[in-house]
Amino acid sequence: MVQLAVADMAISSSRLVLDDFEYRIRRKLMSVLFVGYLSGEIVGNHLKAKPRLLTLGEMAMVTSVFRAGITLTDVRVRKGPILPLQGRYAVTPMGEIYWPTKDYLEDYSFAETGFKHFFMHEMVHIWQYQMGMWVALRGACSLLVDYHYALTDDKVLSDYGMEQQASIIADYYVLRDFGYDAWSEVTKQKYKGSKPKNKQLVQDLWLKMYENTLHLFLKNPKDKKALFG
Repeated sequence: MVQLAVADMAISSSRLVLDDFEYRIRRKLMSVLFVGYLSGEIVGNHLKAKPRLLTLGEMAMVTSVFRAGITLTDVRVRKGPILPLQGRYAVTPMGEIYWPTKDYLEDYSFAETGFKHFFMHEMVHIWQYQMGMWVALRGACSLLVDYHYALTDDKVLSDYGMEQQASIIADYYVLRDFGYDAWSEVTKQKYKGSKPKNKQLVQDLWLKMYENTLHLFLKNPKDKKALFG
């Protein structure tokens, strides 16, 4: 009887080991199939997304902030998503902007302020990529990160996350070129407060805070300390 019990236990243990092994194999196979499917979709979407160069107006927008910090001739603006289920988000993984078809424009320099803000946010990712940041890898987690930020006197741009950096520079551009009201509509600054009576005064104060945070970037956009610290 003892021998039979031991044999049953051995058989049960073997079945558990085999079941666990089969489960692991299935998981790996599913992972491989999913990665293969996703890679195929990405490559297919990339080939479908028609590219164009920056327009002269867009170049003027970019150089007004980044000066010579971006190699403009390497930038491509693509009509169409690269990711399955990309939705209304633009994606800029490797120095090219993939716009959802509905939000694609032939020239963002003629767009409304909201689109210009959106465009400059994506141009920050191109700057980050050209400076050596692994934008695609970090961007894979972008839905889980905070785009909002709080400017403080003791922080510089490199103290913020990838998406926060893009928000800060895009917000600075809108505040500088289009004023307080336009900035107030699009900013990701957490503590912007209520609309003031003296907008010009408050605008100037916010500009000083942005300039403090961005001082290394504004001094030399090609300085890696401005991005990485």
